[in-house]
Amino acid sequence: MATTYFTFGIEHTYSNPHPTLGPLAVSEGWWEVMGPEYNAAVNIFQKLFGTAYAFSYDEANFDPEVKKAKYYPAGCLRRIEFIDSAANYYHEDHYDLG
Repeated sequence: MATTYFTFGIEHTYSNPHPTLGPLAVSEGWWEVMGPEYNAAVNIFQKLFGTAYAFSYDEANFDPEVKKAKYYPAGCLRRIEFIDSAANYYHEDHYDLG
């Protein structure tokens, strides 16, 4: 399984959350989708949430420790785990922001 990382625009903060994805889609962190490869993970994300994200990164272009220290202090805000090839089944972890 590969991890694909999704980030959101800088205008989305805890005081101004994402209009469709809510307070777990803010510029201070990222979402992760665990899938067989990058394109499958992007397809899973888009099937579930549409294209309401700023950027997507594969593992080669996103080091979570470096990104958290430099840009995304909240780290991973949501993790979605791929279970079947049709993306009909998935598991989500939500993280407490308090």
